[in-house]
Amino acid sequence: MTVQILVHDQGVPQRRLKIHWLGPAVLHRLDSVNISIRDDWDRTTVPVLGDGRDVEERDRTIWGPLRFPPRTDNADELGRHLGSFPMELHDTREFQLEGSFRPSWYEGAEGEERWQRQYSRSPLRLWITCTSGSYRPWTLSAEVDRTTLTSAQIGGPGR
Repeated sequence: MTVQILVHDQGVPQRRLKIHWLGPAVLHRLDSVNISIRDDWDRTTVPVLGDGRDVEERDRTIWGPLRFPPRTDNADELGRHLGSFPMELHDTREFQLEGSFRPSWYEGAEGEERWQRQYSRSPLRLWITCTSGSYRPWTLSAEVDRTTLTSAQIGGPGR
């Protein structure tokens, strides 16, 4: 069984993420859907210099173009994770997005320009974890091309 979800970034100025559940019809309902914004790559093994404060900042930074506005649409304080919500077959949910913030070592106007160059055309990367009835939870990966606002149809195992 394959679960299909359509993901679409509506772009500036709206910056909204649209999630549409396409099926399969046999499920009727997803009991919970959890969405998380992924980093462009895993930095947890990157060596850290200095007194270690940059480890915390590195871990709190969303290394990508967008985040959920904190505490909006049940988002966490960093804007990385949305709280769980159910979906019925063929439902659509929309969520607000905003630009991510650069870490402090991207200093001044030059740092802001470098951050924008690095991420303004980067895809929005997501993890979508679903549960339904007696099926084990499964996680889908989505990458939405923000330069063309291409929708990403994703699927994954349901058993």
